This record gives sequence, structure tokens and C-alpha cells, in this order.
Amino acid sequence: MWLNRDSLRDEHGAAARGDSPNIRSAIGFFEELLRGHDSPNIAVRFWDGSVWRVRSDEPSDATLLLQHPESLIRMLRWPVQLALGEAYIYNDIDVIGSLDALLPLADRLMERRWSLMDWLRCGAATLRQRSVDRVPEESRSLVLHGRRHEKLRDKEAVRFHYDVPVEFYRLWLDGRLLYSSGYFQHEDDGLDEAQTQKLEYLCRKLRLKPGDRVLDVGCGWGGFALYASEVHGALVHGITLSRRQAEVANQRINAAGMSRRCRIEVRDFRDVHGERMYDKIISIGMIEHVGKHRLFSHCEQALKLLEPGGAFLTQGIGTRDGHPTLGPFADRYVFPDAEVLPIQDIVDAAERCGFEVRDVESLREHYALTLKLWGQRLEQCHEEAVRVVGEVTYRVWRAYMAMAAYLFSRGRLSLYHTLCVKAEDGRSGLPLTRDDWYEPLSSMRSVHRDAA
Repeated sequence: MWLNRDSLRDEHGAAARGDSPNIRSAIGFFEELLRGHDSPNIAVRFWDGSVWRVRSDEPSDATLLLQHPESLIRMLRWPVQLALGEAYIYNDIDVIGSLDALLPLADRLMERRWSLMDWLRCGAATLRQRSVDRVPEESRSLVLHGRRHEKLRDKEAVRFHYDVPVEFYRLWLDGRLLYSSGYFQHEDDGLDEAQTQKLEYLCRKLRLKPGDRVLDVGCGWGGFALYASEVHGALVHGITLSRRQAEVANQRINAAGMSRRCRIEVRDFRDVHGERMYDKIISIGMIEHVGKHRLFSHCEQALKLLEPGGAFLTQGIGTRDGHPTLGPFADRYVFPDAEVLPIQDIVDAAERCGFEVRDVESLREHYALTLKLWGQRLEQCHEEAVRVVGEVTYRVWRAYMAMAAYLFSRGRLSLYHTLCVKAEDGRSGLPLTRDDWYEPLSSMRSVHRDAA
């Protein structure tokens, strides 16, 4: 790869001196970071207007803006992922063009094994920046009490994320307000189409029929509950820790005239008492909030609540690179206390408590496609999003979704469906094949709607 110091230009394309020690040091850093790697043609624009490009003879794929002389230093504090994210959301740095072109660079920074010389280059300056306070008024403060995954702390963590105004989520989610991966039959499927296909696919995996009693754990704004009751005739009880989500979900249920078939309440899954209360249990995007040490008791609770022959289906993110969390930036600004576990941990916990695991499916490409569509829709609504939640929160979600899509695309995160049954005397009650999962959507929907 050609790295050329002569490619330093001002913002109008004229040659620039770039004789500031900070700028010369920054150029040296980027040259060292990119040497030996096949990277997009990234441009870096400095606070004085000068621009450096990886390859000066080609158009830039994206431009990284260093807004002031301390920008690079603030990017390189420890932990690097948190520093990079905060430098972006608090406008020490900015990006012109797509974030995707800069993600390999960010990934290289986060995964790099820093040598003593690396730290000596920026260590003294970094120490001088440790006391910098850049939190603006629009930033939400994260305060969690108690030990990780205790009830109070879980409630605080969930509400921190989901109690953002629903008007913000409406800008970039589909019409059903589904905040989890869609299911794509084709890569060019629209978001609403992919999310409806996901709902139907989940209902088929559960083999829902009219009158089935279903518990929806972590029900969000009621998208699955409404679909399962309207299309499949199920009786759905949804629970969430977010009061705002429950309010919106029940408003939607009442507006649809489905209050006799589904209801949503604020309740912790651990506080659902009774035995054999449900025919099916589903958990969509909630298992990330359970934690490894609680997995067994979580599965045990589901087993107790199910009738013999009942099914328990989870859709959740799992790690494939050994990292059990989404990183310090996501932990601080997006999903506090979330854990992404390897699929073998989920299967092992389910089997040990007495479930029979009948199906495990990886759908990681589907989440990468979903996140890209979310990100595009969010960027198209930038001004409206800022009006609703502020620039910092907008940037938090933009950065998080871009990096998450990158990690799914690279195979470092995956999305799993795990289908378990409460078999009785060795009888699972399931057909020998999965043919019914893959029948055409249109014909299946009309049959279920008539039956309901």
C-alpha cells in the first residue's frame, strides 16, 4: 500500500505545509497503523484544514475529521473502544461519508497489541487528558445499583436503554417496532418485509395454533404479541422491565382491538409464579440480559412454567470470538451489563435443566443486513433524531449499529435461534421434519387468520 506524506493538502486541494508537530506526529501514527494492510483510501482532515490521504491519486472513501490538536490523544486512551466511541459522540472527531470505510481502521486500533513505544508516543499526553470532562447536558447518566444481574440493577440497565423516547425508535425501526433481527429471504428485502417474515418464521418454529398460551419474555413494544394473536390466534402474555415499553405496547394492543388475546405488564421473568401456565415461551433479544451465571436458573424457570410438550424458543446474540461482552463503549452507552455468550453455554444450560434441544440455527447474516438498514434509516432522519434525543444519543446509536453490523459481517458475533422442548416420557410432540417451517408465507398466513 502506498503511503505518501506528499498527499497532505488543505481542504481546497492545495498543498499544505502541515508543519505542526502534532500533525506530523498524527501522520506518522496513521502511516504506522496502516502499513502492511489493505485498507480503503481514508482521508484525515486536521483542525487547520489540511488533509492527508492514504493514496493521493484516488478519491477518498471516507474522511476522518480531527477537530482539534487533542483529538488523536482522546482517541487513544484506555480502553481504546470506549475512547474511540467517546471521541466520536462528543465531537472530538467526526466522519464525512460512510462509517463503514473507517470501521477496519477502528477495529485495528481496538485489536492492536500496543508496544511500549506505542504508549510512550502518546502516554504523557494521554495522562494530561485524563481529567477532561466532555459530557454535555443532553447525555444520559448511567447509574446502576447492586450486583450485576440482580433484579434492581437489571431493571435500571434495561430502562436506561429502552426508555429512550419511542419517537426516536419509530424513526428507524419498521412499522411493527421490532427491535431485533429480521429474516431475509433475499438480500434486497425491505425492513418491514424482513421483520414480518421473522415473526412468521418464529411462529412456525413454535408451531403456534389458535388458543396456545404464550409467554413473551422481554416483549418490547408488543410486536410479536400482536402478530401471534392476530395472525395465529394465540393468547399472549408479554413481560418487560421497561414501563415505557409496556405503556406503548398496551396502547397498540387496545388500538388493534386485541386486549382479550394479549396483555403486556412490567414484570421480571423471575417473578412469574406458577407451574404449567404456558404452552409456548419465546424470548427475542432478551437472553443477552440474563448473564452466564443465571442461564441455568433462567432455563429452569422456563421449564417449570411450560406444559409437558411445550416449546421454549430464544433468539439472541452470541459471541464467536471469545469476547463475552459488546465492549466498554456499548456497556456504558448502549446495553449496560449485556453478555453475549457462546452458543454452547446456552445449549448446555438448557440440557442440564431438563430441556431437549431440538434445533439451533445461526442467522448472523440476517442481523448484519438488519443493522445496515437501521443505520441507513437513522442517518436519513438525522435532523429529526437530534430534535428528539440530541446529537450525542444519535451518534451513540449510529456508531453502535455500524460497528455491530461490521462484527456480524466478519463472523465475530452471531445470532442464534435455539428451540427447546419439554419432552414427556421421551415424546417431543414434534413432526419428523421441518417442512411446515418453509411453506410459502402467503398461504400460511391466510390459513392461520381464518382459523383465528
